[in-house]
Amino acid sequence: SQHSSVGYRWINGEFEAQGFEFVPLASAGTMSASAIAMTRFMKAHLQGGIVDGTRILKDATTVQMHSPLFKVHDSLNAWLYGFSQSSINGLNMLGHTGGLSSFITNFVLMPDQNVGIFVSTNTTGAGEVIDDFTTSFFDHYFPFEPDITPLENPSDLTSIVGDYVTFRHPVTSLLKF
Repeated sequence: SQHSSVGYRWINGEFEAQGFEFVPLASAGTMSASAIAMTRFMKAHLQGGIVDGTRILKDATTVQMHSPLFKVHDSLNAWLYGFSQSSINGLNMLGHTGGLSSFITNFVLMPDQNVGIFVSTNTTGAGEVIDDFTTSFFDHYFPFEPDITPLENPSDLTSIVGDYVTFRHPVTSLLKF
C-alpha cells in the first residue's frame, strides 16, 4: 500500500529500494502490520485481551499464549504459543522476532512490569541496531547486578545432552523435503 514502509538492501555500495516481500512458507509468520497495529496487539497482551475498552482477545487466550508449549528442561526458556520465552537483566520476557531480506523486527512483552517494546527496521543488517536498542533500554530502565553464587547442588543436565535441530523448518508437510 502507499503507506507501507519501503525496505532497503545494500547492493553494490548503496541502498536500493526493494518491493514488497511475500514468503509463502507455511508456519513462517511473514506478517505485515503497522506499528500502531502491533502496539494495539501488545496492549491486548498486557491488558488481558482488552484494548481501549474493547475486548479483542479472550483473557484465557492471552493466558494460554503466555504459557509454555514446549520446554526441554525446567532451567531453560520455553517456546510459548506464538512467542518464545527469554530473559534479560533477570526479568522474564516473552516475544517474537522476525526478519525478511529488508526488514528486521523485535516484539518484546514483560507482563510482570506491564511493559512492551516493538522495534522494526527497514534495512538489511539492522539486527545489531535492534539488539543494541533493546539492551540499552533494559540497562537504563531495569538495571541488573547479577548475584553469581555457585550452586551447592548443580542440576544434572545429562538428560538433555544430545543433538538438536532448529524448529525453523517444516517437518510435517511436503515442504520438509
